[in-house]
Amino acid sequence: MSIKEDCWSLMTKRFTIPEPPLGDIVKSWFLKDLGEKWRNYKCSLKQKYFDEAFTPQYVKNNAPTDVNLEQFCKLVDFWYSDAGRHRSHAGKQNRSLQTTVHTAGSKSFARYAHELEKEKQVPINRADLYKTVHMRSDGSPINPDVAEKIRRMEEIGLNDSGSSQTSNEFRVDGSIGWSPSDRYAQVIGPERHGRIRGVGLGPTPSSHPANTNEQRQYQDVPNNNQVSPAIHRSSHASRKTSVADNADDAESAGADGAEGGED
Repeated sequence: MSIKEDCWSLMTKRFTIPEPPLGDIVKSWFLKDLGEKWRNYKCSLKQKYFDEAFTPQYVKNNAPTDVNLEQFCKLVDFWYSDAGRHRSHAGKQNRSLQTTVHTAGSKSFARYAHELEKEKQVPINRADLYKTVHMRSDGSPINPDVAEKIRRMEEIGLNDSGSSQTSNEFRVDGSIGWSPSDRYAQVIGPERHGRIRGVGLGPTPSSHPANTNEQRQYQDVPNNNQVSPAIHRSSHASRKTSVADNADDAESAGADGAEGGED
């Protein structure tokens, strides 16, 4: 059994998991969230222990006491390797291109959507959520680029009022409505990298029932708002764990293709 399956087995012993198909959705979300926390934990180790002025051996000699030493050494070797430095440089470049960082913090998009739905008493789609998680505490957009995107989404929403657009948005109870051609997609652009932007972890482009023809159509439409992949939101694991599995993912928070800037 893989480590991921071991973790899932532990979850099923501690929590009541719904029967399929909802249980399959829960498992898919759990494994993706686990992977994100794992990746970000390795990045937190680098922030704490890596320094260009140090030698790899010095970093290894000062390893944290709550990780597997052999695996930590493997991770350190990657940090100082040409491949590791290239990944880090690419991640920093991508991060510098990010223009629409969200303000959700550690709270999940699902929680924001749930609270927004309770407040408004209507189903929430990702255009609604985009506006909510890209605002400052004073209620203003975080920058002019975000303000323009919100304006365009609202304009499209007014034009689509009463059309079939809303009915075409796919939802599981309590989830965030989305469609390959919704107003979010028309402004931000088509989905890429096997994930749906603006809804958090879980959904993929292929999971929408009406996806096939609609998605292909919008992939052919040029979009000038897209930027290179950038760092996605992070959360750190605090429990004891090992650090070497897929060591080349150590910098993937900045170069994994997740478009945090467009969520």
